[in-house]
Amino acid sequence: MRRIRLYVPTLTPGQVVLDGEEHTHLARVLRLKPGARVELFDGAGRSSLGELTRVERRQSEVLASEILVEPEPTWLLSALVATPKGKRARRLVEALTELGVDEITPLVTARGEERPPRGSELTRWTIEASKQSGRNRLPRIGSPTSLQDLLTRLEAGGAMGLLPDTTSAPCLRDVLPEAPQSLVFVIGPEGGFTPEEREQLAPALNPVSLGPSILRIETAAQALVGGVRALWPSSQCT
Repeated sequence: MRRIRLYVPTLTPGQVVLDGEEHTHLARVLRLKPGARVELFDGAGRSSLGELTRVERRQSEVLASEILVEPEPTWLLSALVATPKGKRARRLVEALTELGVDEITPLVTARGEERPPRGSELTRWTIEASKQSGRNRLPRIGSPTSLQDLLTRLEAGGAMGLLPDTTSAPCLRDVLPEAPQSLVFVIGPEGGFTPEEREQLAPALNPVSLGPSILRIETAAQALVGGVRALWPSSQCT
């Protein structure tokens, strides 16, 4: 039986108060009663098993036991993506969260959506995906980023940039180094980058092939993360 997981921004041993969406989900959707066992997590790598002790109209309480703390990742996997429309954006963020991406940042491009999802929406989607997948550390949500800001970031060093490409690009396994290092992968909008944008990005990013097909934004992102995970199983690798 899958354990019920609840998100709390601040997690300490002892009585933890739940209100807002988490209380509503617990009390009105799941209809949990005092005595139920739940798992709490704070999105920063801390988690605890607890027992539901009180359920009232506007809030509930859980008695949290020992706090478990996950180690910090030894390398980071960052996604800068021109988010697609509507429900596809949510599914993209949920999938990247489930796959363990450490940072998700909307990328502003000439052909992309004028109004990417708000940061509060993105965070809410990562919380829901983390509750389902068992992840205790939420991905960081970056502010919408221009190509120039991306290039400035890559020029500062410390991360390797990847760009999926359908034209005679090398396979992912031939591009990645043997030992893990921080990666930034970039996914363009529907219709792709403009020629001017591709020329701007070319010196800073390593093209990689995901096969001959033209993939949707969310498919390309998941395929790339899956390939990285196959070669480097976890961001906890050393």
